Amino acid sequence: MKAWIEFACSHQVYLVAGLCEIDGMQLFNTAVLLGPDGFIGKYRKAHLWNLEKLWFTPGDTGFPVFETPIGRIGLLICWDIWFPEVPRILGQQGADIICSLNNWVWTPPPLFDEAGKCMASYLTMTAAHVNNVFIAAASRIGEEREARYLGCSLIAGTNGWPIGAVASANRQEILFADIDITSARSAPIWNSLNDLQRDRRNDLYDQMLGYSQHPALPR
Repeated sequence: MKAWIEFACSHQVYLVAGLCEIDGMQLFNTAVLLGPDGFIGKYRKAHLWNLEKLWFTPGDTGFPVFETPIGRIGLLICWDIWFPEVPRILGQQGADIICSLNNWVWTPPPLFDEAGKCMASYLTMTAAHVNNVFIAAASRIGEEREARYLGCSLIAGTNGWPIGAVASANRQEILFADIDITSARSAPIWNSLNDLQRDRRNDLYDQMLGYSQHPALPR
């Protein structure tokens, strides 16, 4: 992690990366957020995939959102996107951008639709759309330990649609996007009567689901 911190400080950028974290006798699948001033925070993966269950301990840090000069940043890892509670809780805590670190793997077909998108891409797009957040999802390619990885990285806007292209399944690519962070903080009103945040029936289900809300968001 030292090399990543030096890179972030040297280039004055914010960087999210994944690592195996050792804490005493426990091993965690962890994402770290680094910036120009060094370490900002971490997230330990809550939902373990397949053989991860044999090695890692499920995360115990909850779903934190970190305040930075470029916006509020939340983190999730791979299999987490299949659980809609994760991006919802991050959104309810005020995340403007969710950084999604992934080793999406090839699974039994059909894996891609006629548009060339995989289910993970659609789940990312949907999570961005229904929570009015940007999601930057990075996924690897190639093969390792009898697993094949399907790429398909994307940056989803607050309307859910990818900003630019969705990456391919077999080529290393770098995606860029200019975003207006205010669109994640404005009330997502699409007509005079509908508003995603205010229309939520938190009187019926927030206590059951354990959601909380950032104090800056409308109630």
